[in-house]
Amino acid sequence: MIIIDQGETDGRTLLPEIKGARVCPILEAETGADLAISPLEMPCTTKTLLLKHRDAGALFVQGKWTFNDLSASVIDGRLMGSIARMLAFGIPSACRVLLYTGPLPVLGSVEWGALTKYQDRGGRVETPLPSYKNIPRWCAIKERHVKEYSDRPLNWVFTEAETPVDNGMLQIPMEVSKDDPRRAIIQCPGIGQELANRWWEAVRLHLPATATLFDLLAWMSWEEPDEADIPKVPGYAEGKRLAFRKWLGLAPGHNLGLKGAENETV
Repeated sequence: MIIIDQGETDGRTLLPEIKGARVCPILEAETGADLAISPLEMPCTTKTLLLKHRDAGALFVQGKWTFNDLSASVIDGRLMGSIARMLAFGIPSACRVLLYTGPLPVLGSVEWGALTKYQDRGGRVETPLPSYKNIPRWCAIKERHVKEYSDRPLNWVFTEAETPVDNGMLQIPMEVSKDDPRRAIIQCPGIGQELANRWWEAVRLHLPATATLFDLLAWMSWEEPDEADIPKVPGYAEGKRLAFRKWLGLAPGHNLGLKGAENETV
């Protein structure tokens, strides 16, 4: 959900219309943000409700829709005032965002220094947009991201390096251990990391204490998955299932053993 401060809707700013956005009369006063991007679909008209959006991982965005506005806000102190209000509202560092738009001249020492100070003081400067007209598209992309982070706070990655936990991150990358079953199935053509993660989550949801690599192989390759009540996994179409069976060398009418299944197995 996109939330816009009421002051951005009076026609005096360059913020374009964002379809479906909700107006909040106290957003900037309470949080220092001109707009917020939240994974929640709920009202946002009181401080208590804004705190719920904050706790859900909403991004709070201070916007400078022209370079001149960015420069002016450095001189008159508005830029640092916004980060102070974000800190006072308890917004996590990854969610305190400054977005500015072009056309962009070469940054002068004043603007460059202010942007670095904004980050030094706990904010995050977003890659500038070419024009304020790009703001609705940027918001739509960020809205998808915050919903993904809310649904999946952990992102399993197939790396050899351990990732320290930083509670300020919106989505924490977590290493897949070397003996994890997912490392085996990503060797199959067409089964990438994302599909491996989705299948492993599905198997562990139904077999939380006993899931093994064999279970994962059986679920992914079962010839008639609907008859065995195997859940559908997004991105795993019929063609990929058939290719996976071929990769395992399973003949028609044969399956790997499936816990609770009475079908013919090999």
